[in-house]
Amino acid sequence: MSQIWFERILRWRKKAQRFLQGRYARFDELNRTLLLTSVVLALINIFTGYLWVRLLILITVAYVYYRFFSKHIHPRLNENQRFILRKQRLMQKVHAFRKRHMTQKGYRYFKCPKCQQSLRAPKGRGTIKVTCSNCQNQFIKKV
Repeated sequence: MSQIWFERILRWRKKAQRFLQGRYARFDELNRTLLLTSVVLALINIFTGYLWVRLLILITVAYVYYRFFSKHIHPRLNENQRFILRKQRLMQKVHAFRKRHMTQKGYRYFKCPKCQQSLRAPKGRGTIKVTCSNCQNQFIKKV
């Protein structure tokens, strides 16, 4: 009698596995980010109570369910890969901005007129001759 509940759980688990077979069924980076976004929006909604925030939460969670239960595995993998690439590019830009902001006191930043490569030179040197590290173009710049 005491093992009936255990057998029911096992049967339910087998049914769930059969249902999810051939489906995407992964909490990848994009799904986790979407769920985190919906949780943050739900916290915002507690204080604001706007209808459009609730609608945005509903759309976000529905998209997570759609991705999770989708039988089109390769498009979901491609979506996740594109998301990861965009996230990496954004993080590189944020990191470069923070690094540039931290060294802003001691360096002057400018771009090469030929190839648009970002260059830097120490401040307070006066007029200097700069050689681009990318295209070897030489130009004069006041720093």
